[in-house]
Amino acid sequence: MLHSLINAIAGTGVAAIKFQMHIADAESCAQDEFRIPFSQVDATRMDYWRRMELSLAQWYEVKSHCEDLGCEFLCTPFSIAAVTLALVIATKELILCFSGAMLRAGVEKLCLDAEEVVRAGAT
Repeated sequence: MLHSLINAIAGTGVAAIKFQMHIADAESCAQDEFRIPFSQVDATRMDYWRRMELSLAQWYEVKSHCEDLGCEFLCTPFSIAAVTLALVIATKELILCFSGAMLRAGVEKLCLDAEEVVRAGAT
C-alpha cells in the first residue's frame, strides 16, 4: 500500500515526499493508551506504532522508490532512535519535530554524527 501511495503522490508532480519515521519502543510503551480510539486492528497504541514501523531495508526501498520517480525523500524522525536510523539511510533533509529535552538531544546527535562524517572525509 505504501508504494501505491508513493506512486500516486509522485504522479501529481510534487518535488518531494515527506515521511514520518516512528520507532515504537522509543516512542511508546505497553501502557500507552490511544488519545482518540480509532483503530479496529490494534488493541493498544504500541501495537499501532509497531504496525507503522518500517525496517531499515524497507526505508531504503521507500527512499529508492521516491528517487526513482524523481521525488526527493524527506523524513521527520520522532525519536533519537529514529534520527539515528534516518542518518543511516543518508537523507538529505531531516525535519526535526522534537521539543524541550528531545530537541536538545536530537540536535546534539545530529552534530555528533556530522562531526564524524566530516572526520571521515565525506561531504
